[in-house]
Amino acid sequence: MLLVKAVQDLTGARSIDEVVSTLRATARAAIGAEGIAIVLRDGDHSHYVAEDAAAPLWAGQRFPLADCISGQAMLDNALIAIPDVRNDPRVPQGAYMDTFVRSMAAAPIGAPHASAALCAYWDKSGPVSEARLQTLQTLASAAAAALGNGRLFEALVTSERRFRNLFQASPVGMAIYHPHTRTLADVNDALLRIAGMTRKEYDTGAWDFARATPAEYAARDELSREQVRRTGRNRPYEKTYVHRDGRKVPVLITAAPLDEESHATVVVAQDLTAVKAAEAALAESEALLRGITETVREAFYTMEHGPAGPSVAYISAAYEEIWGRPRESLVADPMSFLDAVHPEDRPRVEDALARQLEGHETEIEYRITDPEGREKWILDRAYPVKAEGGGMWRIIGVAKDITARKHTEMRAELVAQEMDHRARNLMTIVRGIIGQTLRSQPIPQNVTELLLGRLAALSAAHKAIMRQNYSAASMRELVTLALEPFSARTARICASGPDCELAPQIGLILALALHELATNALKHGALSVPTGSVELVWEQTPACDQQAFRMVWRERGGPPVTNPQPQVSGFGTNLLEQGLGWYGGEARLDFALEGLTATLSLPLALAAQHGLDAATA
Repeated sequence: MLLVKAVQDLTGARSIDEVVSTLRATARAAIGAEGIAIVLRDGDHSHYVAEDAAAPLWAGQRFPLADCISGQAMLDNALIAIPDVRNDPRVPQGAYMDTFVRSMAAAPIGAPHASAALCAYWDKSGPVSEARLQTLQTLASAAAAALGNGRLFEALVTSERRFRNLFQASPVGMAIYHPHTRTLADVNDALLRIAGMTRKEYDTGAWDFARATPAEYAARDELSREQVRRTGRNRPYEKTYVHRDGRKVPVLITAAPLDEESHATVVVAQDLTAVKAAEAALAESEALLRGITETVREAFYTMEHGPAGPSVAYISAAYEEIWGRPRESLVADPMSFLDAVHPEDRPRVEDALARQLEGHETEIEYRITDPEGREKWILDRAYPVKAEGGGMWRIIGVAKDITARKHTEMRAELVAQEMDHRARNLMTIVRGIIGQTLRSQPIPQNVTELLLGRLAALSAAHKAIMRQNYSAASMRELVTLALEPFSARTARICASGPDCELAPQIGLILALALHELATNALKHGALSVPTGSVELVWEQTPACDQQAFRMVWRERGGPPVTNPQPQVSGFGTNLLEQGLGWYGGEARLDFALEGLTATLSLPLALAAQHGLDAATA
């Protein structure tokens, strides 16, 4: 009767803890032992999880499987009976020395791989009766079945708990629909929020999903349920829920079977409010952008380069006006625009296309010929963008007709060249007149040479400015042209510095300054002797919140300076100290014993508030 009760109790166990508790309460009496122990396998060890004995044994302790009888029973998956624990080599004597145990038996729980063991202990040595061994084995078998059922039940409870947690925590709306009763057995809080109702309204029927669904969607809902019944899944569709306050919420409905027995269906409703708002904003933005690109005179384009080759994703209407060809022709053949490119410019255009595929931004000017034979200039700017996932480049660009600007520039260049030609002719005439006039007068020859040299410096500055289309003067060209008359000595002038653009007015006065410094060095300074040299360096440097540059003229190896403080200022000194001051510049002259050092500081751009122009210079 005790055995039957123990088996019945084990059959009702729903967890491992209940199995252990039942064995502990019933096994000792059913077997007729002075002690029992329930041992669970824990990896390579035996864990004595519980015991019921006349005196404490090993509850809570762990032993290697091979070092204890319960472990050997689990490893061999066989019942072990030991008549005398003191005379059996399998028994670890140290563990049993201080216990009451004299005989014992251990039965594995679970087959073919035991996961536990049931052990019985007696305080007298001698063979264990067959009846007791059968009872021990019966309890072990019942415990094995109970453990299996417990694990399944615990797994089921865990699965149900996980499903419930997922169901309620899901950010999308979910419901369980039963087709037989045509009711929603359960809904999560997200779906209640989407449909605009509280849990209390749903539970009491004050508001339901039938009333929250407009009538025009009833047939589509029924079709979805039929699709799930026949195929196991529905075709996703959009519908609308209407809140009690009249607000409408767009949703995407999907459904799938929950299980085969109940034929229940899981219905998922995704709120599309944000998606619809984003789609509307995107459509409005695209319409605005398309409206802009379709009305401006520049040709906007998007070209994609993938494994299949280039394709035109978008080209604005201005392409037809500029190229004189329909947009459809470019879509059909993305590279057809090259047919109109001037043969001399085509290699540069093809090189730009190759650089775009390497991820480089490009800006290029080239010529095309439209179908009517007119030559046009195009300014094409392209910006590569790497597509998501790689493997393709998207080129976003704009092409602009700059024919009118190029014609204006070419006309301006022709006018500038003509003006330069006339100015140089005029300068030659002026120099001739001055030279003839001075030579016919009792004026020293050096004065004539000095005046003609200054005119040559002005001519050099004018030439440097002309090369920049009268908008600026290149520092390097200015130095080269200003020192050209001193070519016999320029090998001893070491000039270095970055190229920078100077305002035309500053370029004129700087050319005169270089001429005066070189003339002085040739007459009195470092260039007047074979061993002398000049170091000319300049650099860009910030000054007073604007870009400026500093130039240093340093003479070495010339005759010693005998008069470090000149009493009378000549033209060169006045030019450097006073002339530069008109333009916010500064000159510092250091007449040291080893040679002159002149430091000039000038702004890179002429300050507008001075109100000076080339005529003033």
